[in-house]
Amino acid sequence: MILNDFLNLEPEDRSESILFVSHDVIIYQQSNQIIAGSCGGDILSKTTAPVDCFKYEFLEFPESVLFIFNGERLILIDKNGIDPISTRLDPIRTGKVISKLFNGYGENSIIFATKQRDTIQFINYNFINNSKLAQTSSWKVNSLTDMCITPDHILFAVLDGSRIICCDMKTGETLWTRFETSTVGRGINVHNGELIYVCQNMLKKFNGQTVTALNLSLSVNSIEHQDEWHIYATANEQKNVFCYHVSSNNIDWQIYGHKKIIDSIAVKNVYKSDILVTQSIDNIAFINLESGQVEFNLRVPNLFRIRKTSDHIFLQKTTGNTILIAGQENAKIN
Repeated sequence: MILNDFLNLEPEDRSESILFVSHDVIIYQQSNQIIAGSCGGDILSKTTAPVDCFKYEFLEFPESVLFIFNGERLILIDKNGIDPISTRLDPIRTGKVISKLFNGYGENSIIFATKQRDTIQFINYNFINNSKLAQTSSWKVNSLTDMCITPDHILFAVLDGSRIICCDMKTGETLWTRFETSTVGRGINVHNGELIYVCQNMLKKFNGQTVTALNLSLSVNSIEHQDEWHIYATANEQKNVFCYHVSSNNIDWQIYGHKKIIDSIAVKNVYKSDILVTQSIDNIAFINLESGQVEFNLRVPNLFRIRKTSDHIFLQKTTGNTILIAGQENAKIN
């Protein structure tokens, strides 16, 4: 996702409850239907909407968009207007999906976490054949705190806030597990093969055998983003954002805020610099991660969630309205 220049950002307030938007297609809920339409206004396809459409995750592909609603209803919508495919995940064999969706290992596959009674497991799933390609062991826990997946399909996850696991999703094999005596903060990332996470208000690195605590002068709360040389995290009860330089072990910059950051997404601007879009109560901010400056603020009353596609940011509101922020066309899906 590449933003237009901030002078030409032009957020658009729409009355529809939009589930997905790009320069090619817009997918939205209207009454009891989910409608896919072209940006020119033509209706491409319709399908029956599940109850409570706000509870969903999606994964974008070049020619289609895959949705999972309420953890069990799977709908594949083609961007060219072919009839949608709708199926339900088996609650006994698979469980309910409780995570974001990630690209899987194998054709037509996705990776997600499911909860089945009192256990959580991770599945590499073929959404065309409705079959499991690989599944991990199951852990008797209450909740999934966070998860991430590397390009070679190694999964890292935090369960119940303290149990860290690492699995190979090509096979489902558990590579290692670790238990932390304190709560792990939001946001886990992998840097040079090591897991980076927040625990006891410190940044920690774990390579599967040895834990290293990074000595910073800040009380760290969460990790929001990272690149090859930097980790971008929050401090001061998730109100400040700072940049930690991994190789020099220095804090490059810090932005002081007064509202707790709830969520964030990373995009790029027209100059290909990384931009962190942060969500707080009724507000989003665009932070240039290269300069450490807030470049744009937007007040959004009743803000529910921020999402991004290959070329749009969209802000979903509790009122059912949606604010669209268009990016550049033909940007590479990330």
